[in-house]
Amino acid sequence: MAVMIEYGFITAYNSKHHVGIIKPDEGGEELLVTVNDLKSSGLENLARKHRVAFERVKDDRGREHAAHITVLQYPPVSTEERERFDYQRCLEHSIKLGF
Repeated sequence: MAVMIEYGFITAYNSKHHVGIIKPDEGGEELLVTVNDLKSSGLENLARKHRVAFERVKDDRGREHAAHITVLQYPPVSTEERERFDYQRCLEHSIKLGF
């Protein structure tokens, strides 16, 4: 099976909890990024508006998430207020997906 590389942007990220959301360029559902996804990709943190390449994978429960994430473009770091908003958005998204 060929590896399918996708591209997108980080639309929300909380550095305290190391969770985020990727909006794929091709549309479709946003993907959750967990601390395990970051670690397995060799990353410590992300930030809103980072441009990334990633693979869409399913965990053992069939939930899609991003893996093998590579940062392609680095934007300015978000503010503390943005971090709080991003955490709330990431939390809501992870609950919706059952993580």
